[in-house]
Amino acid sequence: MDKFSQIITSDNKPYGLHRSREEKFFRNEKIMSLRKCAFPTFTYTDFDCYVSQSYFVIQTSKVDLKFLTVLLNSKLMAFWFRYKGKMQGQIYQIDKEPLLTVPILQPENDKVFVSLFNEIQVLKRGNQDISAIQKCLDIMIFKLYDLTFEDVQKIDGTISIDDFQSN
Repeated sequence: MDKFSQIITSDNKPYGLHRSREEKFFRNEKIMSLRKCAFPTFTYTDFDCYVSQSYFVIQTSKVDLKFLTVLLNSKLMAFWFRYKGKMQGQIYQIDKEPLLTVPILQPENDKVFVSLFNEIQVLKRGNQDISAIQKCLDIMIFKLYDLTFEDVQKIDGTISIDDFQSN
């Protein structure tokens, strides 16, 4: 690689193989997401995890990260990212600027969301279906944001009025 040193443009010398990032982003509790994805998917981790820059890492102490993971994985936030975030054609681009402007409403008690998040983790480990819990969480998020059933239908036409009213 030494013979190419004159044309390598990275500020991370000598070879510019990557741009350095602070280690704190890889340690402890965090949420990760692919920067470019067909559908926004956010993953909570509570262990050290080193990823490339194709992932976006979120760390905050302002909100419970398990609740935030539930919120960011909701159909409401996918809708928000499509119309207020960054898109490249049909591909979502998860970047700092849109994430900083996500309207985060916190429930008075986020323990129900965190409990359902934990239940999803257990079911996933057993390769069990999580769709019913995910649907319940989506409805809870819609209600947290005070959406009407008509609003919900624009975002997710699969939710029935009975489902919406019973949650």
